[in-house]
Amino acid sequence: MVVIIPKSEKEFTDLSYWKKFFKHNSSFEWYGDYSKLGQIFEKYIKSTDFILQIGCGNSSLADDLYDNGYRNILSIDTDQNVIDKQNKKNLENRPTLKFKNCSASNIDLQNSSVNVIIDKGTLDALLPSKYS
Repeated sequence: MVVIIPKSEKEFTDLSYWKKFFKHNSSFEWYGDYSKLGQIFEKYIKSTDFILQIGCGNSSLADDLYDNGYRNILSIDTDQNVIDKQNKKNLENRPTLKFKNCSASNIDLQNSSVNVIIDKGTLDALLPSKYS
């Protein structure tokens, strides 16, 4: 696995950086995986809650949530290739797990339909930088 950490703050907001990042990494967990975060999720999230994971990238978090009883999950990302890979990987064994290509700043969901939003680093990429 090749880890390509941004050289500057500006790269976090550049979509081409993320395309390159996900091209070279099979799976990457920002700020921890389910083994580190699962107890917190299990304490505060009901298995029936609708979970929106923004900026899923190639993380296996949605897979792990599903495997631990959460079935109502939508994961989004702006990289279509990442979404295609996630859908293909999960199609057979996790049929209700959904991945969608869209931006967290422009997602079409009904008001009050989401119970939980999980973000493990997307906010960093959305915040305007001094380079914008």
